[in-house]
Amino acid sequence: MFLCNHNSCRSQMADGWLRALRGSASVGVASAGIVGGTAVKEGAITVMKDAGVDISAFTSDAMADFKPEHFDVVISCCGCGSKLDGEKEAWKKRAMFMDWNLDDPPAIDPGDLSAYKRVRDESKAKVQELLDTLQKPYGPHYKKNVMFLCNHNSCRSQMAAAWPTNPSDSCPKVGFRV
Repeated sequence: MFLCNHNSCRSQMADGWLRALRGSASVGVASAGIVGGTAVKEGAITVMKDAGVDISAFTSDAMADFKPEHFDVVISCCGCGSKLDGEKEAWKKRAMFMDWNLDDPPAIDPGDLSAYKRVRDESKAKVQELLDTLQKPYGPHYKKNVMFLCNHNSCRSQMAAAWPTNPSDSCPKVGFRV
């Protein structure tokens, strides 16, 4: 989940990048605003289209329309994490919470879309980092990590690690390292 104050620019660009870059990886994505209901900024649509990613059909959704427990990773694109208190604090308690604190392009753009382009490129790099992290077989993106130790790591630990990674296994969100 990419969160932002209004879900009109930064979170929409990050959402678009994740959809474009995830390839065949099984990574779901949504974006929302603490306060939803504004339109996606034309500048964001334009610079993403220039990069080959179409977000023109994206809508500005409200965080209230989603449940935090449906997400393993929550990213505050604008520093809005400080506003997630009380009932909203559950969003910060997911397996992974990050605060990217990207600049707000409409607030600083001199009129040539340069701020939009910079934030677009920054969000692309951060999304690629996120995907790289999520593809690791163990790490902070898992709720639990298990290490199988053995003197030579040639037989028993390898067999033990193979069980939980079997596609028929129903052991979600556990990373293994041999």
